[in-house]
Amino acid sequence: MQHTGHKRGSIRLAAIASLVSLGQPALAQEDAPRSPPPHSATDEAAEAQSRAFRAITSGDYEAAREALQEQLALQPSSFVVHYNLACVHARLRETAQAIDHLHRAIELGFIDHRQLTTDPDLQSIRNEPGYTSLIENWEAITKARADANLGQVRAMYGDVYIYETDETHRLIYATAYDPDSFAIARDELARLADWGIASVFKDLDPAATADSPQDPYVTVILPNRQDFLRWVAMTYGPASRNNFSGIGGAYDHDRKLLVAQDLGGTLRHEFFHVLHWRSATRRGQQHPIWIQEGLCSLVEDYDIINGTLTPVPSWRTNTVKRLLNAGRLTPIEELAAIPRDKFTAGGRTMARYAECRAVFLFLHDKGALGNWYQTYISTFADDPSGIAAILNTLDTDLKGLNAMYRDWLKALPTVPEPGGKEGRVGLGIDVDPGSGDGPVVTQAASRSARTSGIRPADVIYAVNGRPTRDVFELVRILGSYQSGETVTLSARRGTRHLTFQIQLIPVSGE
Repeated sequence: MQHTGHKRGSIRLAAIASLVSLGQPALAQEDAPRSPPPHSATDEAAEAQSRAFRAITSGDYEAAREALQEQLALQPSSFVVHYNLACVHARLRETAQAIDHLHRAIELGFIDHRQLTTDPDLQSIRNEPGYTSLIENWEAITKARADANLGQVRAMYGDVYIYETDETHRLIYATAYDPDSFAIARDELARLADWGIASVFKDLDPAATADSPQDPYVTVILPNRQDFLRWVAMTYGPASRNNFSGIGGAYDHDRKLLVAQDLGGTLRHEFFHVLHWRSATRRGQQHPIWIQEGLCSLVEDYDIINGTLTPVPSWRTNTVKRLLNAGRLTPIEELAAIPRDKFTAGGRTMARYAECRAVFLFLHDKGALGNWYQTYISTFADDPSGIAAILNTLDTDLKGLNAMYRDWLKALPTVPEPGGKEGRVGLGIDVDPGSGDGPVVTQAASRSARTSGIRPADVIYAVNGRPTRDVFELVRILGSYQSGETVTLSARRGTRHLTFQIQLIPVSGE
């Protein structure tokens, strides 16, 4: 999801008033409404920022400098403000001040190499030693930023968390989960990264970008419930603690920070945002919300088929099939045209996420996903919506595309869901949703379950090695087996990881 923040790409300073506040991170599932806070220092900072950009629009850089200095007094630790001040000072040929603010922005977290090297507002300082030294030492700066971020999360969460740096994928982990649970999640992200780069983001292949600057490190926080609620309140306001069920996590690209409350669909979704943003940032592109959320929702549900990670139908595609049957399916070109503010408003957010995921599952099933993405990023300037790239890749027109898509949807299987009547088999176990790493056993009801040794409070996180991090995923995967089959459950009991053999039984719909 697009984040407002420091300036992006080659957009000139006078034209970026909509991109300068520290913005709202992407949500894993549905964007949660923010309750407007009372007038505060944040409001005053926003007002100063607005005045600065009105001044920039009129070419009055002195007034812009004054307004940004007012904003800086209210937000002294914001790298956004320091970066924008560096740009204004550079425009005014105030070289020393520009260099000072640029260095301070980097100290506070600015880490966008492409922005730094292509922003036209910094042109006047590009031959200055204070600027060239940054470029020459960029990899050292990137690693120092990673070390600083690691130190910050250690100070925040203490010794009860596990900390690890993944040099290959440029990730810094801070997790409250036990070592084995964390290792499973970390390995899954590595597998997802390999698939994403091979199948979609081929421009991220290290072999193809050996001479390019390394991507900044991203901090991945996998918190306990208390720390997650604290993060929700800090990010979306105190009122959100009472209504956070739609908030699974977020990736904030400006801060290079990923937070996920579970090790399943949310974490996969947000991690794919990391890969997508890396690809888009390298090209200075800002992809629309339907592409961002469609691509990242795609990997929420997958199976390993013939050794290959394969996105599969899910409860989201069930939603889209119901829309199709009700005559309410959105044509693809109309879905692509929904602006950001409408995408997450009006009570249809869940349906829009579902429809976007379905379009990208359609492209995947047609064997066109990777070719579409490479065509899209190559022709982005001609059609940022992505529709032209789809038509080109599938060699069709809009009428043919929507007809093809509808036929594919009609043939798509309906996936078993909790409470559904079709395709349901069960373990003979009652479960609660759990707190992030899998459904929690509340009762072993069937004879097979009772004799297996599984107990209340055990956390089920896989069936025959297939991840089951939430109830929807558990029901979907059980639906691929037949009543009477015996499956192997992987479960956590405290910090012990165990396996149980249980025979499946039929489940009647509710």
